[in-house]
Amino acid sequence: MEGTNPTRYRCGLTARAEGRPIIPPMVTTLARLARSLAKVFAAVTTAPVLAVACAFGRRETGRRRRNGLFPRLAWGPTSIISIRNWSRGMRNLGFESTTLVWDVYPIHERSDFDFLREDLGPKTRLFELWRDYAPFVWVLRNADVVLTFFDGGFLQNTPYRSLELRILKAAGKAVIVSPYGGDVAVRGCLAGWEEAMALDYPDVIARSDEIRARVDWFSRQADVTIRNVNPGYLPRVDVLWPNQYALDPHEFEPGVKSEADGRDGRVTVLHAPNHRRIKGTADVERAVDVLREEGLDVHLVLIEGRPNREVRDALRDADIVAEQFLLGYGLLAVEGMACGAAVVSNIGWLPDEIRLHPAIAESPIVDANPETLTDRVRELVLDPKRRERLGAQGRAYVVRWHSDAAAANVWRSIVDAVWTGSQVPQESTPLESPSSAPRS
Repeated sequence: MEGTNPTRYRCGLTARAEGRPIIPPMVTTLARLARSLAKVFAAVTTAPVLAVACAFGRRETGRRRRNGLFPRLAWGPTSIISIRNWSRGMRNLGFESTTLVWDVYPIHERSDFDFLREDLGPKTRLFELWRDYAPFVWVLRNADVVLTFFDGGFLQNTPYRSLELRILKAAGKAVIVSPYGGDVAVRGCLAGWEEAMALDYPDVIARSDEIRARVDWFSRQADVTIRNVNPGYLPRVDVLWPNQYALDPHEFEPGVKSEADGRDGRVTVLHAPNHRRIKGTADVERAVDVLREEGLDVHLVLIEGRPNREVRDALRDADIVAEQFLLGYGLLAVEGMACGAAVVSNIGWLPDEIRLHPAIAESPIVDANPETLTDRVRELVLDPKRRERLGAQGRAYVVRWHSDAAAANVWRSIVDAVWTGSQVPQESTPLESPSSAPRS
């Protein structure tokens, strides 16, 4: 048909053929305008609520500080599993500590977190206009210290996103910020992850300028910013905490390990990538293929997109955990060590200030990059006694540096500092005694 865009015409025919209504552009425009006006209405009507909540929150936080009470902690809103473990550790020390998140990732369970966004306020369609404000109002009324990430805060989906930290300050709250990875992923700051991130998450790299601006915003206004093992853009660092990952060692008890050396029986290698390129999955598969071709009985367990409980069960019986090989290590390495497995990961890339920190220097992780991975795994397969030694060392290391009790001791020192105005610790320290008692 002359003068008609063929692509648009075909789409129109397809819509009619499928029985779908063709919505005129005017209707779409009006619907978009209606949504925008509704958001403006919600923002305007929420302003006095925020003002009242801020005033009441400031009064209660001030009262608790004057009376020498523990601060109330709120973690969120991104549902990173670490906040569950950190919060649990602080509860064990006597703090009132609550996780409040937008939603739950498929690999997690609803019970991992205290509150979801949908739990707050009436469960009516009308209230959805104000749903994004409810978590922040809850925080103003029920928390004294907010522990969050660099990805936007509780008001990130509202017109007040750029005012969140100022409102929290006006309410007398303290803000502590840590990175989890993607929230500080800025082009040129990702070391060995640069190419893999561009391939696996091009949208994140495309938003580098936006992410940089958001990190700068948090860095200017937060009370404390923390640097952990994740690479990325961090213009301000108050606390160096390479071992920030935490877990409950009792949830990750070792299972039965193989005493074979690959020639007289099977050795199991576990790899659980959530990002194949970043984790170096192709390198792991290639290494196992080479060892099999050499006649070694090596079984690769590849777990992707499965719930945490399934990964935990598989880790108990793994002999070797292949973590990640572009750079660093993640929570899986900590879980593997807690389960008594020998863990292989690329820690050689780390900058000196992290690599030489006692939390990393004491780690029994076997260092390997894509070029040396096959050799390191072969050595472990052929030496069951070494695997056993590394497994025992790994579990002791996790209790000392990565247990929820160890993390809670560091969090307590940071929280105490922002609550009392004392000096913030510059770096993390280990749990000297696993039986350290909570504060009264």
